[in-house]
Amino acid sequence: MKPSPPPESVVVLIDYENVQRTATRRFLQIGADRGKSGHINPRKLAELLVAKRKRPSYLLEARAYRGRPSPHHQPTSTAANDRQHSDWCDAGVTVVRRNLSYPDDWPSTPPTEKGIDVALAVDAVRLAALRRADTIIIVSHDKDLLPAVETIIELPGCHVEVAAWSECHRLKLDASTAEDLSVSIGTPWCHFLSEQDFNAVRDPVDYTKE
Repeated sequence: MKPSPPPESVVVLIDYENVQRTATRRFLQIGADRGKSGHINPRKLAELLVAKRKRPSYLLEARAYRGRPSPHHQPTSTAANDRQHSDWCDAGVTVVRRNLSYPDDWPSTPPTEKGIDVALAVDAVRLAALRRADTIIIVSHDKDLLPAVETIIELPGCHVEVAAWSECHRLKLDASTAEDLSVSIGTPWCHFLSEQDFNAVRDPVDYTKE
């Protein structure tokens, strides 16, 4: 009898704000407190994705990328963000945070994340180039991450997949890029996540409370 192949190691990289905000728009009712009821547990999400794979797999690392508010501008939000960060790290998640950028007319205009997509893309390519895992799963709807996906496809020794909420934009190569890379249209494989999946990975903790 032919021996079964060893399970594949998987690293899951989560573009947190992009994933969380897309989920709340997709699944939560209008008027829901999205800041408190729409949080996602990165560890649970990563484990869910690994369990969905058709090949025997295990989670090597879960990584979450997000902004951090300024304690000068938003002390309450910063404290909540820090408590969430601590809980995630305790659960074994690698959390990469970068300070939010505040416009001159804040708070009329909200702050924005800067460098999060770049940090995720650089890490994804670095992990693939170093062959730190058999498979990398990128969880995001941000098209700016497509160059990283395309680069990993061309690298030997590492497979790339993506994940997206159902009926939302997913990361995929266009026809010309797929032809140039000699892969099928629709590459990479996408794990579509349902409302049931969203409810399974939601984080019920109110981090605004100490």
